[in-house]
Amino acid sequence: MRLARWLILLLVVFPLHAQHVRVQTPSGAVEITVEGSPSDRVPTRWIVREIRNRLNRLEDLLEEPTPRSRRRALQLIREIRGLLTLLPEDVRVPIVIVPGDENIPGIHEGMAPEAFHKLLAQLEDASFADDQLEILETAAAHNTFTAHQARRILEKFSFEEDRLKAAKILAPRIVDRENLHELYDAFEFSSSKKKLREVLEGE
Repeated sequence: MRLARWLILLLVVFPLHAQHVRVQTPSGAVEITVEGSPSDRVPTRWIVREIRNRLNRLEDLLEEPTPRSRRRALQLIREIRGLLTLLPEDVRVPIVIVPGDENIPGIHEGMAPEAFHKLLAQLEDASFADDQLEILETAAAHNTFTAHQARRILEKFSFEEDRLKAAKILAPRIVDRENLHELYDAFEFSSSKKKLREVLEGE
């Protein structure tokens, strides 16, 4: 009887958390993950989230260019283009022009992909955490980073204590502050995540 109750509970509750559905686009049907029990329409924020996730996966595929990863990258690009057609076209968004930022390379998009992959390789080849931190300090002095790039950098450090030191270097150079939550994925222990929050809130 108890097992039957658990099965019923799983069947009722689990679909409410996440489901895979297909949306039709000019590029073909695209599978997305939705929350709850959607009707025939989904919020645009879910479409934006799917696009962001695919862009992150594209960036990962660029690290190891193989025929297979190239095919997957092309598929992701087609899906992104299709999902973009579902978003409203004639929507005006507010902008803020920050004096002095116009001449800083990559201020709106983080470090250039080719240079970023070289940085990851340098961090990978460094033998000690102190060497990694020195490399990172040099790079951060002349570049900005997206939150996704920052997370990738943190993951190159073996110990969370060193990742926190790296986070202090990266925090003021992250351009998309709304995505800072990605950095928490680089930490396993709650104590480290608490210290990371203190670092980020100090900016």
